[in-house]
Amino acid sequence: MRTTSLVRDVSDFDAVVLGSSLYAGHWHRDALRCARDHAEALARRPVWLFSSGPVDSSAEQHDIPPVHGAAVEMRHLHARGHVTFGGSVTAETPGWIAHSLVKHGKAAERRSPEHIQRWAHEIGVELRSADQT
Repeated sequence: MRTTSLVRDVSDFDAVVLGSSLYAGHWHRDALRCARDHAEALARRPVWLFSSGPVDSSAEQHDIPPVHGAAVEMRHLHARGHVTFGGSVTAETPGWIAHSLVKHGKAAERRSPEHIQRWAHEIGVELRSADQT
């Protein structure tokens, strides 16, 4: 795993999973920049996208479509899929929105390791089946 600001080249990777936390319903600018800076190379390999952000139970109750920025990058990169996971807002989360949520008692941990593991497993199955063809 690498943070998007450290990515210099994706050519060494057979597949890429690119994700972003959501900030006020938007993909983080670093993730968008990474997708755009490496669009040509990413379009030549399997790519999946994810978002992490809702701090309510919605991500566990139903599929949440990608926000606009993620949807645009899905089309540009020919991404094979996207999923939205629950997010986390704690006192350590940076930004004024997070601080306001914490101040008003809205801090929450909604990440689901089981949901993340199921999705990662699905990607692994798809990659293995592609290797066998």
